[in-house]
Amino acid sequence: MSLFKIQDEIALIKQKKVPFNLEKEIQNLVERNLPVLFNLTFISHELTYGKLRLDTLAFDENLNTFVVIEYKNKADQGLSDQGFAYYSLFKNHPEFFVLKYNENKKPQISMNDVDWSKTRIIFVST
Repeated sequence: MSLFKIQDEIALIKQKKVPFNLEKEIQNLVERNLPVLFNLTFISHELTYGKLRLDTLAFDENLNTFVVIEYKNKADQGLSDQGFAYYSLFKNHPEFFVLKYNENKKPQISMNDVDWSKTRIIFVST
């Protein structure tokens, strides 16, 4: 996909792609800019539940729901499986997310404060 910059409100200037060598570089950039990019509040990162590792956990204050963000530096055939695993975690262990929120944010929330039907998973990739 090509990226462009608008110049003088009429011209598009093609931009050079800047590669990311590590997923962590993408993660750091996104986490520092969550409010601007996605209108989300940062909760935590590198969370582990069983065999799953969530790159970034965020909260959408407007929808009162959780968002998991996963970063990929290259093509990954198992991406949809990973998404389904996160979705299953939302459905089967919602208390995990509320606990992580309450460990990192004030005021605390309860299970009933979250709209679980609107949880999302965002994949960010080069």
